[in-house]
Amino acid sequence: FAELAKQYSDDIASKDVGGDLGFAPKGTFAPEFEQALDNLSINLVSDPVKTQYGYHLIELLETRTRPVEPFDVSVSRLREDLMERKASGLLDDNLEEFSNMAFSGTLEELKSVYGIEIQTTEAFTRSTAKGLFARDDALQRVFNETLYSGELNAEAFEVEPRLWMTFRVKLYEPSGTRSLVEVRDDITDQLRRQKALNRARDLGETVRQHWQKGESGLPNDAVGLETNLFSDLDRNGNGLLSRDALAVAFAAPSPSKGVASTFVGEMANDEVVVARVDSMNLDIEPTGDNNLKSALSRLRITQERSEFWSVATTTHEVSKR
Repeated sequence: FAELAKQYSDDIASKDVGGDLGFAPKGTFAPEFEQALDNLSINLVSDPVKTQYGYHLIELLETRTRPVEPFDVSVSRLREDLMERKASGLLDDNLEEFSNMAFSGTLEELKSVYGIEIQTTEAFTRSTAKGLFARDDALQRVFNETLYSGELNAEAFEVEPRLWMTFRVKLYEPSGTRSLVEVRDDITDQLRRQKALNRARDLGETVRQHWQKGESGLPNDAVGLETNLFSDLDRNGNGLLSRDALAVAFAAPSPSKGVASTFVGEMANDEVVVARVDSMNLDIEPTGDNNLKSALSRLRITQERSEFWSVATTTHEVSKR
């Protein structure tokens, strides 16, 4: 049979393996094929069988049957299957009633009939929604013009397996331009902060020019502000300065011919920092190319007489000055 199948079969899938179709459960083949197969005994070949796919000669090589579970083993599984089917049917029936009531009734009516919990959220936008309302399917329903009036509940929908939800829009506020009264305080705060920052920048530049001329101490406009002296300061800061302040210090040019270098920079918290570097020591020993990175890491600034001056740009501090 196998040799003839390899020679004459038109079935591309089984021709090269001698027509072997392997094991297959009932219902896999055409009805005519299945009927002829059921009437065969092991190692017998059927008469030609016609199906919608053509003519077939069928040889039955082996049969397999599933082992039958003992009743005491299968009864619990059968009971669970029946209970799940019953629960699913009840859910479908109740869900239809729930959906109808949700569409035409109020949330309070749903609560009285089904004992559900009603929760109220804070106002939210598409970008600030939380929990179940952050889901795309929920957002599509929330931002639906038909619900903006607050007279209808949303159609019940499944948010999690076996968890259904409906809701009603309590208040809808369309996006728009805020009134001057609403934004007055914000604008005032922004202007005050900007004014304070500009004042700090001006003071910082005054101090920088004062130090660049070789003057010591602080100019009259900046008297009373804090200065700090550091020596042998490297890029790690030794825990004495913040990373932003260190960045300002190391952004200053290298001093030359006994003239200090100065630099003004801003930190993330709107503070202005002025750095003066009096001397720099490039402490790099001769080394091969392979150790260049290690040598560069030892680059540090030795400040024999360097000063840092910081201006806090908070509104209150600048206003006091």
